[in-house]
Amino acid sequence: MAWQKPAADVALPCDEVHVWRIWLDQTVIPLPEFERLLSGDERARAARFHFPRDHRRFVTGRGFLRKLLGNYLHLDPRQIFFFYGRNGKPRLTPVPDSAVLHFNVSHSDDLALIAVTRDCEIGIDVEHIRPITEADQIAARFFTPRELAQWRALPPELRTEAFFNCWTRKEACLKANGGTLDEALKQIDVSLSRGNSVRLFSVPDNSWHTSYWSIMAFTPAPEFAGALAVKGRPVIFPAAATSHHFLAA
Repeated sequence: MAWQKPAADVALPCDEVHVWRIWLDQTVIPLPEFERLLSGDERARAARFHFPRDHRRFVTGRGFLRKLLGNYLHLDPRQIFFFYGRNGKPRLTPVPDSAVLHFNVSHSDDLALIAVTRDCEIGIDVEHIRPITEADQIAARFFTPRELAQWRALPPELRTEAFFNCWTRKEACLKANGGTLDEALKQIDVSLSRGNSVRLFSVPDNSWHTSYWSIMAFTPAPEFAGALAVKGRPVIFPAAATSHHFLAA
């Protein structure tokens, strides 16, 4: 999933999910090129960041998102408008005579991931794997009893990676379901093991049956954990998750 500038015309068949990786500290595209694509509200939000690094990362991420969605929809990126659905999940304002797109965004440090598909809800999450002193307290609060028991049974040297495996998978499901409510995290029960294939044991009461979900874990970059959740149809994930195109059945 190497960084690449999207082509002028990006095709997205109905049976695919595309995942794009962006390094937010990149210098390939000058910052003013991204900045000119932003709405007035986005520019105002960017101006409120105290640190230049945070300003740059926000402008780069939002500018790339606009450019990417504009290419999929055959629109000027400045014609892209967002609204925020249940629990703040960003969505595209419908455009007449334009295809429907579902997207989701996640970032950690200077790495951002954007997932795009048609006709179904998706969620994506990425986290930089690093030691967390309060990991046990967080796990006790947000992991299910099964997840917590599995995590605590691991050797100490494997717990940090497993913690982020669990967290990204739960967050991806939560985002696909349209929310970021902390209390819902404990209703999502996933496997913690290494590898692409992820088992989903349970989802929130107001969601669909687990058979309507597909989840894949992947490594978007060294020392990062990533997860993609698709709600509404089965997805065929590659055995080696190095491509940014995933095929839906």
